[in-house]
Amino acid sequence: MIASIQALRGVAALAVLLYHAAVTAGHNAGYAAAPSNTGAAGVDLFFVISGFVLTLAHYDDFGRAGKPVAFLRRRITRVVPMYWTVTTVLVALLFFAPGLFNQTTFSLRDTLASYLFIQSRISNGGIGVIHAAGWTLTFEAFFYLLFFVALCLGRRWLLVGLPILLLAGVATGFEQPALLVWSSSLSLEFVFGIWIGAATRAGWRLPAMHAAVLGLLAVGAIIVSGEGGLVAGHLDPWRFLIWGVPAAAIVAAAVGLEHAGLRTPRLLVALGASSYSLYLIHALTLPAVAKGWRLLGWHEAVPAGVFVATVIALTVVVAHLFHLMVEAPLTRRLNARWSGTALR
Repeated sequence: MIASIQALRGVAALAVLLYHAAVTAGHNAGYAAAPSNTGAAGVDLFFVISGFVLTLAHYDDFGRAGKPVAFLRRRITRVVPMYWTVTTVLVALLFFAPGLFNQTTFSLRDTLASYLFIQSRISNGGIGVIHAAGWTLTFEAFFYLLFFVALCLGRRWLLVGLPILLLAGVATGFEQPALLVWSSSLSLEFVFGIWIGAATRAGWRLPAMHAAVLGLLAVGAIIVSGEGGLVAGHLDPWRFLIWGVPAAAIVAAAVGLEHAGLRTPRLLVALGASSYSLYLIHALTLPAVAKGWRLLGWHEAVPAGVFVATVIALTVVVAHLFHLMVEAPLTRRLNARWSGTALR
C-alpha cells in the first residue's frame, strides 16, 4: 500500500466524520447548525482510491486461474463482517429501543436489503440502507463484483468494458433504489481510480511541483464547490465531475508527491488503517454522544464547535481501538481460515 494513499483514506474518513458530526450537532445535540456538505466529498475520494488501489494491487492477476475467487474472498472478509456487525447493532436498537431514533423505524424489508448491500426507500423517507453511511458500501460492493468479472475476462475489460458498462447504466436513468449503484454517475469515480492505477503501473507519475499545485487546486475546488452548495446531495448527477474529478486529481497528486520523496505523517497512515472502522463506528458514537450532550444541557452553555471537536476525537479513539481489537484480528483470522492456513 502506498503510504500517501493510506493517509488519504484517513483524510477521507475524517472529512465524512466532520460533516456528519456537524449534522448531528443540529439533529441530536440541540444546536441550530446548518453545515455545508464539503466533508461529504470524502466519499468521492474513497471511491477513486478504491479503483486505484484494486487496479494497482491486482494488475498482474487478470486472467490467472484462482485469482478472481481469491480476490472476492478477501473483499468479503474485509468488508462484510464489520458492516454486518454494526448493522446488527443498529437493527437491534431499532427493534428494542425505537425511541432512540428520530424518524427511522424497524422494517424487515429494510433490514434484509441492508444486509444484502441493496439500497431501498427506508422508513425515514430517504434512499439507502439502515446504516446512515452504508449507502456508499452498496456502491463499493457493486464495484467489487464488476472487478471480479474483470479479473475473469481480462485487463482490457477493466480499462474499457467496465467504463462502457457504467456509462450505459448512467444513460438508462433508472431511478429505482436497488439500481442506483449502476445508474448513478457516482460509479464513474471508480473508473477515475482505475485509470490512475493503470497509468501508475505503466510508470506515469506527476512531477513533484505539478503534483503539489494540482493537489492544492483540487482541494480548493472541493472547498469552494462545497461551501457554495454546488453539490445537491449524494445522488447529484454532476457530483462525479464537481467532486470526483478533484478527488482523482488529489490521488494522482499524492502518488506523484510520494514518488518524489515526500514523507507521509505516520499519524495519518494509522488513521487510514483504521478508516473502515471509523467509517462504520461513527454511526453509533455520534448520535449516542449527541443525545447525552443534549440531555445534560451542555448545548446551552458550550459552543457547537466544542461538541464537534469532542465527538470527533472520541470517535477516532473508539474506532482505532475497535480496529486494533476487533477488525484487524477478525479479518486476519477469517483470511487464514478461508485460505486453509492454520493460525499460530
